[in-house]
Amino acid sequence: MNKLIAIILCFMFATPAFADGKVSVLKQDQKAPFGGYLLDSVAFATIEADKEAIIKKCELDKDLLTKKCSGECTFLKDTCKVEKETLEKTLKIQLDSKDKEIKRLSEILLEPKPSRGLWFGIGTAAGVVVSLTTVYLVKKL
Repeated sequence: MNKLIAIILCFMFATPAFADGKVSVLKQDQKAPFGGYLLDSVAFATIEADKEAIIKKCELDKDLLTKKCSGECTFLKDTCKVEKETLEKTLKIQLDSKDKEIKRLSEILLEPKPSRGLWFGIGTAAGVVVSLTTVYLVKKL
């Protein structure tokens, strides 16, 4: 965020230097034809060099931010790709496990079962045996 503000400020302060204005060449002891700032060649060169340095710095900051954002984007993309692959493997393992469980339960359901009549007969016979044994034991006592 600070870099973005720096870039905006660079362009805000650099733009007035590009503005069109009045230029007049003066010789020593000559009156200026208009009010304003008078610069000697060293001061003008300093301002021009500062302006170019600011522009270059802004371009370098822009390049740095572009590369940084590009790197972060690549990192996030790679992270998402790895996470996706991991989730796919995990879900495949879970799906295979559930398929095996379904197959196992289906086989259990398809196994032949003793008929209900057989179980009814066994239960009835056991009940009669228990009842007769009880009656016999009660009479004997």
